[in-house]
Amino acid sequence: AQIGYDGNGYCSVSYDIHAELKGKGLFSTQRTNQGIKVLAAPLPEQALPHYVPPVSRDINFCCCFDKGKITFGAKIDDTRIGQGENASIDFAVRNQSEVRIERVEASIVEHCTWYAGGRQNDVIREISKAMFRPNPRWDAVTKSTRATLEGDHDEYNRTLRMIHDAVEVGDNSSYVNAPLQCLQTYQGALVTTRHRIKIKVHMDGFFVNAPEVNIPMRIGTRHDILGKDKPGKIDVSFTEVPNELEKPTPEDEEDGDIVIAPGVFVGESQAVLGGKDIKQVKEDEKMGDDGDIVIPPLQEVLDPTLDNLIYELKFAVSPASIVRHYLSLLEWREKVFSVLAPPQYAHILKSCEIEFDQPEIATAIAPVIRNGNFTCDYVIAAVGVVNDWLRISMVQKLIPFTTDLAQNKQKIKNKLTEWENVCTEKDIQNEINRQQGPPQGPPQGQFNQGPPPQGQFN
Repeated sequence: AQIGYDGNGYCSVSYDIHAELKGKGLFSTQRTNQGIKVLAAPLPEQALPHYVPPVSRDINFCCCFDKGKITFGAKIDDTRIGQGENASIDFAVRNQSEVRIERVEASIVEHCTWYAGGRQNDVIREISKAMFRPNPRWDAVTKSTRATLEGDHDEYNRTLRMIHDAVEVGDNSSYVNAPLQCLQTYQGALVTTRHRIKIKVHMDGFFVNAPEVNIPMRIGTRHDILGKDKPGKIDVSFTEVPNELEKPTPEDEEDGDIVIAPGVFVGESQAVLGGKDIKQVKEDEKMGDDGDIVIPPLQEVLDPTLDNLIYELKFAVSPASIVRHYLSLLEWREKVFSVLAPPQYAHILKSCEIEFDQPEIATAIAPVIRNGNFTCDYVIAAVGVVNDWLRISMVQKLIPFTTDLAQNKQKIKNKLTEWENVCTEKDIQNEINRQQGPPQGPPQGQFNQGPPPQGQFN
C-alpha cells in the first residue's frame, strides 16, 4: 500500500510470500510469489488517557504589542485508537488577554517520512478536524481586569484547578476521528509514520498569533477487530511447472522429507526494521549430508537474566509481547522479575523504545516484584524515566499495586509538578481509602489475568 506521495516521490510497504521447490531434474525448480495483507495485532483494550498540562501563551499583536496571555489545557480520553475510532477531547481555557478567542480547533496530523538514496522526503497532512463550542471564558478582559489578574500571585493555582475541574466534568468536549483509510503509526528504519493531536487557539482579529499544543498519539488496529474480521485465504499457483512432481507419500512424511511449518502471528503494529543479526549459512553449507536445506533458527533460547531481557526489548517489534512471554515462564519470574530493585525496574521501562507500551509493561511487572511488595520507590523510579506526557498515567496505573502509599505518598508528590499533583491527588486519596478499607484482594496486572498468555516465541 502506498504510504506517502507529495508529487516528487512516494514510498510503500508491502508483504510477499515467496515459495520455491527444487527438483532433481534440469529446469525443475518451481517458484511462486504472492502478495499478502498483514493485519497488525490489535491495540490494548485498556485506555491510555493523557492530561495535557496547561500552557500559558503570550498574545501579541503584530509580533510585538503585548495583549496579555491565555492559559489552556485538555484531556484526551485515549491516546491509542484504532482506524475508524474516535478520540474524545475535553478542552478548557482561561483568557486573560484583551483579545477574544474566535475559535479552537482539534485535529489529527499524520506525518510520513521515508529515506532513499541518501535523501529524505516528508508528507504532512491533517486527516481529521473538530471544533469546540465557544463559552464565556473565551471573552476578552479589560485592561484593568488584566492588571488585577497579573498582580494576583494565587491566580495561577486557581487557573490550574479551574482547568482540571473543567476537563474532568467534560465542560467543553469534542472528538476527532481516525479515518478507516488513514495509515497506522509505524516506526521503521526507512519508513516512519507518526501521528499527533494538535489543538490550536485562533484569536480574533488580524496579525494576532495563534497558540497551539501537540500531543503524541498512536493509530493502529482496533481492539475488537478479531471479532469482526477473519483472516482470508489466498490461492497460490506456481509460475513455472516444467515437469510433474510426484505426490508425497506417508512414508515421505515419516522420513522428514515433507516439512509443515506452523503459522506465525505478527505481534505488533509497530515494526522496527533491523535488530538482531541472523548469521547466514555459507553457500557450500546450505545443503546437509542428507540433502536437506539447513535453515538457521530465528530465535535463540536466552538465559533468564536482566541483561538478556534488556537486549530483547531494545530490538523488539512488540516490547509488551516480550514481557508477556517471559512473565509466563516461572524461571524468569523468579530469577528476574521478582528480585528487581527500583533502578532495574526503571531500566526495563527506559529500554522500551515504543513509549505507548511502557504503562502496560509497568503494570504487568508490578505485582510480581518482591512477591507483591511493590513500594512507592518503584513508582518514583518509573515516573523518572518515562516521557513527560506519560507521568500522570504512570502514577494512576501504579499506585493500586503499592503497599506503603499511606506512609510514603508525599515522596511521590515531591517528584511531581503542580499540574501532575492536581491531576493525581484524588486518585492517590481514593487508593489510600481503598487500601485502608475492607480487604478486596490485590490488584491484577494487565498481563496476569486469567490463564498464562501464549509466548511470542515457541
